[in-house]
Amino acid sequence: MVAIGTMCSAFPIFLTGALGVQLRDDIGLTATHVGLAMGSSFGVAAVLSAPMGRVAERLGNATHRGRQDIGRGDARRCGA
Repeated sequence: MVAIGTMCSAFPIFLTGALGVQLRDDIGLTATHVGLAMGSSFGVAAVLSAPMGRVAERLGNATHRGRQDIGRGDARRCGA
């Protein structure tokens, strides 16, 4: 799940960098427009990193607690 999220956030930046010349030629973007698009993506990522980190911590803790409970239930069933 984390790998998919990382790929979805980084993939557009790599595509923009790789296809920058074609974007400039086909769509008529200048180097400034391409740079602003890439820079704004990094800016949004920087602004959202702290709130999304808190969400990830909350979800990670909930998942971890669930796994601990499952482990305890299995140990009880085995007579431990």
